[in-house]
Amino acid sequence: MMRLASSVVHNFSSSKQKFFFLFGAPGVGKGTYAKLLRKDLGYNHVSTGDEIRKILKGTIGSGFDKDLIEKIRGIVKSGGLVSDEVVAQIIKEKVKEPESAKGVILDGFPRTQGQLDQYLKLFPIHGVLNITLRNDVLL
Repeated sequence: MMRLASSVVHNFSSSKQKFFFLFGAPGVGKGTYAKLLRKDLGYNHVSTGDEIRKILKGTIGSGFDKDLIEKIRGIVKSGGLVSDEVVAQIIKEKVKEPESAKGVILDGFPRTQGQLDQYLKLFPIHGVLNITLRNDVLL
């Protein structure tokens, strides 16, 4: 289980931005709830897995860091896993987008303690929602 640091460094994002985490098992509806929250709150919905897929397909926004795009493509092409530091860089890029001005809904992130550690160096946490569903329904 991940533990949150007692003090959160807030040195990169606008103080008006809010950051919310959505957690839950695959298939529980994180993406669906994120879309609803995006509509209701006007926050950007960020799924790092979706962003990596956009990078690989060449459909990522033109403002995205070109060096980071090439780094991710190289890692995936070689069969490697994207590191926690690179995942945090993806979040950092997404937070800069105009759609993120009010806030960001992070869908299924962080997945590791390392990702959380990288995230906490950059941004605060304003809320966490853990979505659950009965195991018999998930299966």
